[in-house]
Amino acid sequence: MKYEEEKHPLFNQEALDQYVEDTSQYYTENMKNAMHLWPNGKMTSSTYEGVRGDDHQVISNYFDNIDMPELTKLKRSEVMKVAAEGVGVLIVVPETEKILKAKNQVLTDKQIQVVCKNNFELDYFSEGIVLTKEKMEAYGVTEAQIQNLAAKNQAAKENKALQLGEVEKSIEDLER
Repeated sequence: MKYEEEKHPLFNQEALDQYVEDTSQYYTENMKNAMHLWPNGKMTSSTYEGVRGDDHQVISNYFDNIDMPELTKLKRSEVMKVAAEGVGVLIVVPETEKILKAKNQVLTDKQIQVVCKNNFELDYFSEGIVLTKEKMEAYGVTEAQIQNLAAKNQAAKENKALQLGEVEKSIEDLER
């Protein structure tokens, strides 16, 4: 199961890294500190010394990093639905040991692995939405913005493939 553009068109690893930096969050392996579980299986947290620094609404800041600030202006409940469907992010609530998702949200293989490894209950925060071109336009996001993000995702994918190819060649050279 792939989590790339086809499934979660608003997910971008560089944007996630920038979001983590901008919001003073960090990546964690500990679900009891996590706030969000992303489609790539990474978890982010704002918990320092046992105190959470943000609420789950901080997710709206992610949309600035994919050049779609229009999405930050939506109602809180709508932001969460767009994040679930478009980005593929899950809400982690350590206090209740629950992971919240939209009812129609499909988890990635990496998310399933993380969920299965932890003893948190999976629950729903909404029925969810389907992000269509028309829905995105109603939010104020243009086709050009979506295409720009898709191009960035494709370039990142090609760069990663190129880097993997170089690593494989280096390994082959070492084995000779």
